[in-house]
Amino acid sequence: MKHVIKVIWCSYIVFCCLLNLQIFANYGFVDLELCKIRPVALEGESLKSQDDDMPAIFVETENKKINNDVNRIKTYLNKLPSYLLQDCKAIHFVGHDQLIKTYMVGEKEGDVSNKDKEEIIGYALERNMHAHVQYQSNLDKSALVHELWHIYDFNHGNSDSQEFQALYLHGGDSVTEYGKISPGEFFAEAGWWYTVYPEKLKENNMDVYSYFKNLDNKEECL
Repeated sequence: MKHVIKVIWCSYIVFCCLLNLQIFANYGFVDLELCKIRPVALEGESLKSQDDDMPAIFVETENKKINNDVNRIKTYLNKLPSYLLQDCKAIHFVGHDQLIKTYMVGEKEGDVSNKDKEEIIGYALERNMHAHVQYQSNLDKSALVHELWHIYDFNHGNSDSQEFQALYLHGGDSVTEYGKISPGEFFAEAGWWYTVYPEKLKENNMDVYSYFKNLDNKEECL
């Protein structure tokens, strides 16, 4: 009997808290802007990785296009190599306006021109290992895999190694124009191609393809 009373009392307290939160929201005491991004629950049985290496997934709740594609996002992530996800703590899928907003409020250091704002489709943060990606239906062409390779690089330092520096020096222009910017961007772009377009990478730069193939084999053996 005491247990039943305790359960009823706890339920009543929870109800009162939720009611007060709604009242505060109605009268403007809660900053609803903070509620735009919410975590999406991922069912354990559907995950490729069953441990804590799978990053938290967030979506912009007011963007209907993203919300309608949540299951596609889950399926896509489950197909990626597990080692590509294990260093990432969270992935934020947002629309372009929200991406720029978070980029400009101190998430990313440095000044950004209006021209650069239009070209930003994603960014990764080394300080918290979060990837922020402008969502698009064709995830292969989004910045997702590129940013995940950046986070992998943050943790493992591949682009700073002598081996990869040499690959960049002799073939930094062999993948994409953007990859020419720096060894770090070349690593992320080449990693994107290796993951999504492996035959294209093999055709354009066999040495870089072999580098990622060896990396892939080592990770799969761990």
